[in-house]
Amino acid sequence: MTAAVKVTGVQDDATSAGQQKVPADGTVLHQLVLVDATDQAGSPVSLSYALTLKSRAGRWEVASVDDAPAIRASSPPSAAPHTTTPSPDASTAVPSPSPSNS
Repeated sequence: MTAAVKVTGVQDDATSAGQQKVPADGTVLHQLVLVDATDQAGSPVSLSYALTLKSRAGRWEVASVDDAPAIRASSPPSAAPHTTTPSPDASTAVPSPSPSNS
């Protein structure tokens, strides 16, 4: 049980971030809500909720709490960080044994 909750961020997949018009019934919006909470012992806890919202009668309702945030098809894939393995220095290189001619 938490003693305090503060919403610290909201990200969504809306095409227009400042959209103010009332959405048509059935419009779906995916949001990632970031929350800072404090439990009853006073320990801080950071939480995030992936939500699917659906409009009905001029308001947004939570249709589901999702396992992970939805990714837009138009989002470019993220690349894994590029790491390089340093080439051996000439002073530390160990020569390979040469094949014997027996």
